[in-house]
Amino acid sequence: MRAISTVLLFLLVFTVSGAVVAVVDAHSQNREVPPPDPTLEKMKRNAEKQRNEQRQSDLKRDTDQLYKLASELKKSVDSSNEHVLSLEVIRKAEEIEKLAKSVRTKMKAEGYSSTIPE
Repeated sequence: MRAISTVLLFLLVFTVSGAVVAVVDAHSQNREVPPPDPTLEKMKRNAEKQRNEQRQSDLKRDTDQLYKLASELKKSVDSSNEHVLSLEVIRKAEEIEKLAKSVRTKMKAEGYSSTIPE
């Protein structure tokens, strides 16, 4: 008899605690989310647009530099012979490699390809 009353007491406690959790969950789900502030949203869009414009400007500058370096590298290689490898050629190649990696990283940056409606 005592075992049955203990089991019933545990069942009652678990049932009541489950009901309390359900009420708390339902109450938290009924909270209204305030609408987003239009001014804040506009500021975020403008900041994102400005970051994308800066990134695009940086990419143009870097690719122009890459083109210039590649042209210089070609001239240097064309003027050398098969027996001489200039230190200048190696330095230019390393600089091109670093700049190309920087351009690739900027192109992969998060949000770069997102479109921003006006």
